[in-house]
Amino acid sequence: MLRELTDKLREQTGFEVFQFGRIEGISDFDDSMDCYTRAVHNLRNPEKGYDTTIQRATRIYTGGDTSSVKDFNVASYGLLPKKTETFKDTYEQVKRKGLPGLLGLKKTISAGQRVSRTDFKDSQPLSDIITVDSDLPAHFTRFTFKTNIRDKSGRPCSNPSFTMICDEGLMKQTIKYLKDHPQEYLEFLEQMLPRSKYPNVRKGILDKADEIKKILFLKAEKVPTSTHETRNGWELHKGIYERYGETVSVA
Repeated sequence: MLRELTDKLREQTGFEVFQFGRIEGISDFDDSMDCYTRAVHNLRNPEKGYDTTIQRATRIYTGGDTSSVKDFNVASYGLLPKKTETFKDTYEQVKRKGLPGLLGLKKTISAGQRVSRTDFKDSQPLSDIITVDSDLPAHFTRFTFKTNIRDKSGRPCSNPSFTMICDEGLMKQTIKYLKDHPQEYLEFLEQMLPRSKYPNVRKGILDKADEIKKILFLKAEKVPTSTHETRNGWELHKGIYERYGETVSVA
């Protein structure tokens, strides 16, 4: 059953593997140690660096970075919001000329600059993100797994993540399978990342994964918008996830 599922997912979805930290030799996407996206599959416009569009969108809609949680693995999922930029003019107040100015009166004038704001909202067609011909809304599943990976300076890194972009049906099918078979969590990732295609990611990341003991399944839509883009540390994120997620223990 698992093999049938992963074969279908590799054909019909796209994904990226993310590992924060200056670490050489674990990427099958780019040789640079500053390229935190370590592997990609079927993405139309794969990105490098820390703040990729996919990472940022999933982080915002789950109230923080699920890879920062140290006590358990997190499987988050939901609608993948679209990145939009809006622009608006800026204004400033200056003193009026003559007597009004002497009296302290001011007027508002254009500052001659436009500022941009980036938002993640609304749905987007799957074909905008991955190389499939589908107008269905894009959804994501983001799986973290615990490791003991350290960067070049010896500091422990946050947990790696595997983020898959798919339609809602495949998202629900994947989440249901892993809820019913949590003991196959790592095997699922191994089959999605075959060693023949991703040797560095398998050797440098997945082979170093800790034993799976507990998985928290977090539906993004359940996380209140007031927690979006929280920046108060992993303990707060952990509390958010435990409150709104569903924990499954691995026997």
